[in-house]
Amino acid sequence: WTQDIPAARVKASVVDMVSGNGAPIAVRIQGEDQNTLTSLATQVAQLVRNTRGTTDVTDGGVTGQPELVVSIDRERAADLGLTPGQVASVLRTGLAGSVVSSFRPTGTSGWDVNVILNPEARARAEQVTDIPIVTPRGSTIRLGQIAQVSTLSGPTQVDRRDRQRQVIVTAQLDGRLLGDVTTDIQGGIDKIAVPAGYRISQGGAAQDQADSFGQIFQALGLSVLLMYMLMVALFESLLFPLIVMMSLPLAVSGAFGLLALTGNSLSMMSMIGMILLTGLAGKSAILLVDYTNSLRRQGVPRDEALRIAGPTRLRPILMTTSALVLAMSPIALKLGEGSEWRAPMAVTVIGGLITSTLLTLVLIPAVYTILDDFQGFLSRAPGRLHNLALRLLRRKVAIPSRPPASPERPASPAERVRGVPLRIPVSGGSD
Repeated sequence: WTQDIPAARVKASVVDMVSGNGAPIAVRIQGEDQNTLTSLATQVAQLVRNTRGTTDVTDGGVTGQPELVVSIDRERAADLGLTPGQVASVLRTGLAGSVVSSFRPTGTSGWDVNVILNPEARARAEQVTDIPIVTPRGSTIRLGQIAQVSTLSGPTQVDRRDRQRQVIVTAQLDGRLLGDVTTDIQGGIDKIAVPAGYRISQGGAAQDQADSFGQIFQALGLSVLLMYMLMVALFESLLFPLIVMMSLPLAVSGAFGLLALTGNSLSMMSMIGMILLTGLAGKSAILLVDYTNSLRRQGVPRDEALRIAGPTRLRPILMTTSALVLAMSPIALKLGEGSEWRAPMAVTVIGGLITSTLLTLVLIPAVYTILDDFQGFLSRAPGRLHNLALRLLRRKVAIPSRPPASPERPASPAERVRGVPLRIPVSGGSD
């Protein structure tokens, strides 16, 4: 039916879940002086209009609408017995109309009788000055005798934010993603010379999306932390949970890849899918690491345990992954009603599960071996440091050595005599 409307182009678009029915692109210009705001808003509107992917650009009403300004000479009106309120009442009746009575035939709800000047008598400013006004004294004068009528252009409305005047330049999207358009607009805004006391910032769906993504990233970081803490308690080790966490980058790469292949963008629902992946992607690594640890506790060597754990746990890993992928497929294929906005979440989960499952069987054993060797090195490090310290201490503190003993030889008669004490007897009576 739209083909019958001349020069009309009608198209359907998906309502953004963040911004609702508002304009997805909104640039705020804040300041005090209205003329400066008008100049900045004109530059921003031209920038947005020249950005590819925008349509229906509005300058926030700074261009204004033509309006009539009636300046009443109060002294002259008072001399004639007229007040500004009486003059305004006459103008309202002549230009906008006033209900003076009603016509209610029998059996009908009736109609209001509206008094207004003919369109031909109020089309130009010169005609407005000729509107007749009856004074309280009974004389009739023209509006131009007590007032001056001029044509000006002013803003349609005055908005304020943070106690400052604000002008909002808005636009709609046309064939491009919101993130790409806002990035181009921000690059142009950075080149505009903004006077002191004035600020240009992006709002609308871009600001809502930035706030929502900030909260989503906080939730994603908290989910990773809680997952690590839980595995530390289960494995009773700080090192083995790191092996399981290595499967998360594999899942993220697969999620981004499948989003790009299917033409989906990084949105709120796809980020929720990322949070789901933090718990789902690590299941394969948990099965593999846990079974390997069980075999090692039974006395199986590490390398042999890894070779046994892979084929043994392959079947449950593939079964759980297949069940999750098949369960998400109807949503990813947009088969259900209202599944269009949930499809990015399903695509994210499916892509992450596929890559993490396939690459986990190859990467996790290698990471397990490297980290286990590192853990063994750390466990042997205190003993090695102790031995090294002892060797350094012995080199630093020198122990004095005794001179070598000479070989013994038989003593001579003189030495034997010299070594015997001489005893001389003393007699009291002899000479």
